[in-house]
Amino acid sequence: MEEKEMHENPEQKVKKTENKIDKENQPDELSQFLAPAMQQSSEGIALSDLDGNLKYLNDTFARMHGYSPSELIGKNLSIFHTPQQMPSVEEANRQLKKTGTFRGEIWHVRSDGSIFPGIMHNSLIRDEEGNPVYMLGMLRNITLRKQLEEELKKSEERYRLLADNITDVILVINVDRFDVSYISPSAEPVFGYTPSAESVFGYTQEELANLNAFDFLTPHSADHMKAVFNQEVEKDKFGKAEAQLLELEVLHKDGSTAWIEVSARFLRDNKKQVKSILCVIREISKRKKAEEELRKSEKQYRLLADNVTDVIAVVDLDRFVFSYISPSAESVFGYTMEELAN
Repeated sequence: MEEKEMHENPEQKVKKTENKIDKENQPDELSQFLAPAMQQSSEGIALSDLDGNLKYLNDTFARMHGYSPSELIGKNLSIFHTPQQMPSVEEANRQLKKTGTFRGEIWHVRSDGSIFPGIMHNSLIRDEEGNPVYMLGMLRNITLRKQLEEELKKSEERYRLLADNITDVILVINVDRFDVSYISPSAEPVFGYTPSAESVFGYTQEELANLNAFDFLTPHSADHMKAVFNQEVEKDKFGKAEAQLLELEVLHKDGSTAWIEVSARFLRDNKKQVKSILCVIREISKRKKAEEELRKSEKQYRLLADNVTDVIAVVDLDRFVFSYISPSAESVFGYTMEELAN
């Protein structure tokens, strides 16, 4: 009996130990599908003894490494790893033998020397007495995923470089708490906060923890922003939310105020749910000051024009009608201002 067990095919032991098929409760036909299923799996599957010597592997596992299955039976798992990779492999094996399972990223080497990243899911196979007898590994090649992650990282870096160097301020606000998840370095002259290496947001963690979007605004502007936000949330229920252009008065860190023009729109997750607000901010204090000076000037000159005794009139050359005529015209022409306007 012992001699028979020594010569059992590893697949047969896997059937006996890992699956523990109870013949009274499981159909006998199940066992005949196990080996073909392992062979046809899109993931690499390998079975080794506790020293890492291969006892079984499917075609997928062999192809991943540039071998045929017959070339690998009896070989040690170490041939799939470079010396630089072995510390990670040994740590994974220690975890496997300690806890009975391991899942993580392990890099592998092919027969031609090229390397590829993989996700390993390893389990200890035990006999009927609970003693570990084999290590079962399932491997998935994640090269494509890694490439996509790298491309995404490069794309993010490009956009961050752009965002970090434009003169307009880019601000991203989380809608849950109205805290700031990103603010570009150009915010310093507007808000007075120095970008810090301590935080990718341009603030120290202490500053960031105590600020939300409304802390940047005067009370009147904060109320206006809240009203517009609530209005857009309601419109969004019917799919009618749209970008908004707002003029807001902000509080500088030193206590002074400044005016900004904000182009704001919702940012959504892959489920189309609103998660944050993207704000592109431009300081318009000089423009607001110029507009105020113009209003004052217009008021002064209108006051002067409205009170002189001579008649002052401005004629629209397109229609030859008065676009302005001073009140003194009534005493000269005998017409009221309303009549002269027509």
